[in-house]
Amino acid sequence: MEIIKIATHDGMFHADEVFAVAVLKLYFQKENKQIEIIRTRDQKIISQCDIAVDVGDEYGKTRKRFDHHQKKKPKNRKNNIPYASFGLVWRHFGNKLTSSKKVHLSVEKKLVMPIDALDNGVLVSNPIFEGVYEFGAWQIVSAINMAYKENEIEIAFEKALEFATLVITGEITRSEAKIEGEKTVTKEIIKQNKPKILVLEKYTNWELAVSKYKEIKFVIFPDKIPTRWCIQTARDNLQVFGQDRISFPLHWRGLSDQELANVTNVIGSVFCHMGGFYAVAKTRLSAIDLATKALNHKERHT
Repeated sequence: MEIIKIATHDGMFHADEVFAVAVLKLYFQKENKQIEIIRTRDQKIISQCDIAVDVGDEYGKTRKRFDHHQKKKPKNRKNNIPYASFGLVWRHFGNKLTSSKKVHLSVEKKLVMPIDALDNGVLVSNPIFEGVYEFGAWQIVSAINMAYKENEIEIAFEKALEFATLVITGEITRSEAKIEGEKTVTKEIIKQNKPKILVLEKYTNWELAVSKYKEIKFVIFPDKIPTRWCIQTARDNLQVFGQDRISFPLHWRGLSDQELANVTNVIGSVFCHMGGFYAVAKTRLSAIDLATKALNHKERHT
């Protein structure tokens, strides 16, 4: 089996090169090739490697050099978020791991751009609460650095690489599911004549499609546990929590099992979330009954 030598810098590692190497690892696995990761800053050793990531002071697709620290840096994206090594590698290899440009761009926005931005000292979001920031992939990789002793840095890098590989794989799968789910659920919405309560016979990623149909208030779908059905409120803005189109009645919230059944008069009631956006029932029919009662309760008070 052909072995591809990938150079990246030694010492403390960061999310951008860890995720960049993870992309290459996934790509070459697909090509049935092994990789050897060489962590060094020695230019002579770097020049002998097949690919260099975040080291080497050079960017070029043809020579497979993906650094962003040199004076002649790659141009920023159209939205002005600078490229780091993750973004440069994703730009040239990510399309080999995804099924469409739409999926490639979705992963770029959700995962790649935030990591590239932070590596370049650019904030993409401001804290709502003073001193409280999102704890994302960049921070997790940084924490893995600190979880090991200085003489265990290579073990730490391998752990971080394992984490990054899982995250990229999962995010690709999620983006694929969102896009496929939008098509499938849109067909079901039309089939059910744009209902207020949408019932899905199997779980499909539904939020993107439902966000475009304002008349839908609740979505019902089977839980992973076969004996349960979930009821979730719809919302317009998928980026913001707490802006649901409807909520479960206040006096249902936080109740479960018989206590909830007594209040709702629905046999098979299991749970209603304190946030008022989610409930669970034992059967499809009891889930529909709960959603219908919640809908009627809302309509009586508007």
